[in-house]
Amino acid sequence: MPPSISEDEIRHLSSPLYEARRWMKFLAIFGLVSTLVPIVLALRVWALLVAWLPIWTAVLLYSAANRVRAAHYGGDDHQLLAALARLRTYFKVIGFFTLVALGFNVVMGVVILLSR
Repeated sequence: MPPSISEDEIRHLSSPLYEARRWMKFLAIFGLVSTLVPIVLALRVWALLVAWLPIWTAVLLYSAANRVRAAHYGGDDHQLLAALARLRTYFKVIGFFTLVALGFNVVMGVVILLSR
């Protein structure tokens, strides 16, 4: 069994994320709105199929911010671990799709150069 962590230690460990939680929520809400507004304006169902990734990452980020707040106020290590797990997933997903986009751009650049 791992050693017990006190509530004060949880507050101390969560304080950098706690201080950034408003930015996390802002980025999550901005990402969600900037994804959903064009879909609603275009009234296209297929656009929602494409937009699932930014919607999912926005929900992950918002949820992590809420968990950090709960961990900080309650000194709850389980909430802190849940927040960190959501942030891990967020960065893995963003990193993976950044690599995919980078690869796509390289391939398209080569195709454009070869087609001249």
